[in-house]
Amino acid sequence: MENLNNLKEKFIRIEEGSKALAYKDVNPDLNVHRIYTTKDYVQEWKRINFTRFRLGSHNLKIETGRWARIDREERLCECGEVQDELHVIVECRKSARIREKYNLQEDSLKDVMKHPAIVEIIYEVMKLYD
Repeated sequence: MENLNNLKEKFIRIEEGSKALAYKDVNPDLNVHRIYTTKDYVQEWKRINFTRFRLGSHNLKIETGRWARIDREERLCECGEVQDELHVIVECRKSARIREKYNLQEDSLKDVMKHPAIVEIIYEVMKLYD
């Protein structure tokens, strides 16, 4: 089993497709996130929402544009920037109130994913972009 895990990790680390690169932005160390191992209760629908965000299985323009084969530069948010995971969590003015509410000051997805309220943050942000 150990060899299989090493092969998977090696494959993910060398993969350069847009989906793999996006996943490595969210989880550069390829670790299991604490919400999957904690004994703290996480509502099922929030956990699913968090997992979809983490895996890029959501309705942000970065993903829906990939399905429609739209160039990355044209997958724009209503504010005019590329609507990807980093943008909606860290940059977009539409989610500024949520960043303020949770005192979210991190500027990379790696750091954002360590925020104690990340499940709530992602849930609230993703509701804005449905």
